[in-house]
Amino acid sequence: MASLDPEVLRHALQVARRQGYAEVEVGNGESEFRAKLEPTPKSVKKSTVAASPAGMSSEPALLPIKANQVGYYRPAGKPLEVGLTVSKGDVVAVISALGLANDLESPVEGEVVEVLVADGEPVQFGQVLAQVKP
Repeated sequence: MASLDPEVLRHALQVARRQGYAEVEVGNGESEFRAKLEPTPKSVKKSTVAASPAGMSSEPALLPIKANQVGYYRPAGKPLEVGLTVSKGDVVAVISALGLANDLESPVEGEVVEVLVADGEPVQFGQVLAQVKP
């Protein structure tokens, strides 16, 4: 009887919690794991936004660099860090899944102002990895 990998179970539970699922079921044909998750209280952020004339913004909007697939984030040769200037097409990360590593090219150019993931962290398709100021 083949057992389930504890790392796979841990990852499945983390993703399920993050996505707000109430139940998780993982199986490999011979073994099965099922868990019901307790809802986690979500903190509500209150923010005040000053009214500004339409179309008039004091700062340019931040542009996201998003994961192009599900997998584990790894920094590229030059890791993403605040203050780094990236150009369109620069390889900014590597997303590894099922033993395959795929380069993630920057779709935008500008200065990185926020990095939202750490080395080895699991990422979802479309998840914002960094914010760039054009």
